[in-house]
Parts: sequence; C-alpha cells; structure tokens
Amino acid sequence: MMTLGLLRMADDWLARGAELVEKYHPDIVYFDWWIGQASIRPNLTRFAAFYYNSSLKYGDHVGVVNYKDYAMQEHSGVLDWLHVSTVPGFYFRPFGAES
Repeated sequence: MMTLGLLRMADDWLARGAELVEKYHPDIVYFDWWIGQASIRPNLTRFAAFYYNSSLKYGDHVGVVNYKDYAMQEHSGVLDWLHVSTVPGFYFRPFGAES
C-alpha cells in the first residue's frame, strides 16, 4: 500500500532526477537495488523515458541507465550484476567491476 509520504518521496525523487538530467546531460545514470521498490517503479519508468528522450534531444550521446535486479524491463537499460556467479550461463573470468 502506498502512503502519501511514499508518493511524495517518489515524486520528489523524479523531480530531482529530471533536474539533474536537464542541467548536466549525464552519459550514464546508475541506480542501486532500491530503485525496484514498488513506490519508485512507476516514476522510474517516467524518469527513463525522460532521460532517453532528453539524451536524443541534445544529440551528443545516447544515455544509459544502469540498474540492478528486477527494477526495469529487460533491454530497457543495462542490468548490473553484483555477483556474476549468479548470472545464468555466465562464464566467469577473473575480473569484476564490483567485488
């Protein structure tokens, strides 16, 4: 159940994220595990659409959204695996971005 406080927090998060995109035109946006929470997910979709459309509008790059776990639909961003050993069919090599 969404409370008014959670809705306000999610809307504030969206507004701040949009402001960062408008001011700084980031090449990449990284989100950790919390972005998949039910209170944020609807605004994550709105943010991703705004970010991708803005990156195309500015024309100097195509933006990339990194996310963890189940937060976004497959192929809508770059999935970040913390523990590569849990990725189905992944061949482990002795290098990892996070350890």
